[in-house]
Amino acid sequence: MSKYVSAYASPLGQIVIAAEEDSLVGLCFSDKAVLVPQEASAVISQTEKWLDAYFDGEDPIRNISCLAKGTLFQETVWQILMTIPYGSTMSYQEIADRTCSLLGKKRMSAQAVGQAVSKNPILILIPCHRVLGKGGLLKGYSGGMERQRSLLQLESHI
Repeated sequence: MSKYVSAYASPLGQIVIAAEEDSLVGLCFSDKAVLVPQEASAVISQTEKWLDAYFDGEDPIRNISCLAKGTLFQETVWQILMTIPYGSTMSYQEIADRTCSLLGKKRMSAQAVGQAVSKNPILILIPCHRVLGKGGLLKGYSGGMERQRSLLQLESHI
């Protein structure tokens, strides 16, 4: 299996992009000055173009194959994240309710959803920055609260 890694200079800091074969498997902010070997792959190039458009304030079409590996619960939560439209948000509790419906559960805590959201390996494309706490509060974004605020402002939400 071929693996590729690259670094992308975003307005919010360095983003490390990871791909396997023809799928994106990782997209995360790196606050450390990491020297990442720039490896060419179609999915890395496609992701960089998508990020260029996104940071230019566009709502680019998600046509990148993403392979986020996790538990059934985590993957269900991440699929729900993918349904949150650009410029919109959803609460942890709303996601818990949808997850219950999809998994045939009666109840689920928002905290359990928060744990799954925090394990999202593909930030921005799987838009966990669009998830807010009770009362619309920014809460626990793995890329950092300032980045979450900036991403939501970019999408003209707040």
